[in-house]
Amino acid sequence: MWPPDEEDAAALAEGESCAPDSGGSDPGRFSGGGVLVTAWPVEQPLSLADRMSAQGALARLGFDPGAPDGVIGAGTRKALRDWQKARGVPPDGYLSLDLVKRLSLEAANAASATPG
Repeated sequence: MWPPDEEDAAALAEGESCAPDSGGSDPGRFSGGGVLVTAWPVEQPLSLADRMSAQGALARLGFDPGAPDGVIGAGTRKALRDWQKARGVPPDGYLSLDLVKRLSLEAANAASATPG
């Protein structure tokens, strides 16, 4: 249960699971299982340049995020979701550093493939 008692807190500090032994099957958190074992993943914050780069790439790829201002607002999230749907990626509208890199690479490849 939460908060963990001293024994569970010590086990967590050692990286061990605190889920009760249920004969090999994990009852899961929603049915009263142990406490969460891993921390939420840490992600690098996006710089203004990263955000503006992603907005520019979306626009060059035909997904209108609105004016490239570095603010990840409703227009940018819609453009991200539309791009994700078109690429078969879960459309969560979440901009990560990995996605910024993918967008930039795709936009660069599209520009180099365009005659002119």
